[in-house]
Amino acid sequence: MQIVRRAAICNVYQSICIMKFLKTGFNSPKFFKKNNNKGFSLVEILVSLAVFSIVAIAIGGFFLMSVRGQRNTIARQNLIDNVRFAIEFMSRQIRLAQQDIAGSCTGSADSMFTESASDISFISYDGDCITYQLAGEKIQIRPDDGESFSDMTSDDIIINSLEFTVDGRESDDGEQPRVTVIIEAETSGQRPEDNLSIEVQTTISARNIDVP
Repeated sequence: MQIVRRAAICNVYQSICIMKFLKTGFNSPKFFKKNNNKGFSLVEILVSLAVFSIVAIAIGGFFLMSVRGQRNTIARQNLIDNVRFAIEFMSRQIRLAQQDIAGSCTGSADSMFTESASDISFISYDGDCITYQLAGEKIQIRPDDGESFSDMTSDDIIINSLEFTVDGRESDDGEQPRVTVIIEAETSGQRPEDNLSIEVQTTISARNIDVP
């Protein structure tokens, strides 16, 4: 009996709901709820793209500056290493130069060195006639007469100037021979604004006593 009564109540309630729905129709706000979820507007999209572009450009610029700085550091170190090697190698042999008694190497008897604008010749400690010169934007060495020149500096740098100045070259001038070497060099293969240059000067005194 209770089950029948409950079923009758449910039927009456459903009938009331249907009649109310037919009365209000589809325009009832309770039937359709307004969707408050909105998409992105065109202005918002443009602003987002602008902000993203600015951040991307800033990050890219910082990365390029880092790569450029690293490249310049490597080029500078390579330039310094090349010039240092050439200076130290020449200084070691110039310091131990022997007196050319016959003048077969220097062209003048009893002298130690003979030089021009960008080359120098002398007798080494082991008796070879050594010549250093500037040729093809490189420092070259000839270990002895009759041998060919070989490069001392790499293709990564350019030697713009190589100068030798000899003081006290003659055995009877009362001075110990001294050789001043000046090298001007720059990096190669970079943009003009990134080129690095260096100038090095050193003076070497011969160890052997210069006496006639």
